[in-house]
Amino acid sequence: MHGEDALRPLGVSIAQPSDAQQVLAVYRRMGPVAFGAKRNKGVRLVATDTEWSAGSGPEVEGRAVDLLLLLANRHQVRTALTGPGVSAL
Repeated sequence: MHGEDALRPLGVSIAQPSDAQQVLAVYRRMGPVAFGAKRNKGVRLVATDTEWSAGSGPEVEGRAVDLLLLLANRHQVRTALTGPGVSAL
């Protein structure tokens, strides 16, 4: 996350971790505690570049790293997300 925080504004992206699915699961569970993120209830998060999804409701789609940023309470990532559930975030 820190690398994305620093490099994304410069137009540089870091390679997705090979364990993105496991990291997404942990961030989804720990985000509210570790990052002060609100729970993303009422939406289904769907990674477009790996086999991962969680939740129920209107879909919010994005790359795994973008969903990680969302779960880490980085609101600026919302512009990178798509789907009918984005308005509910």
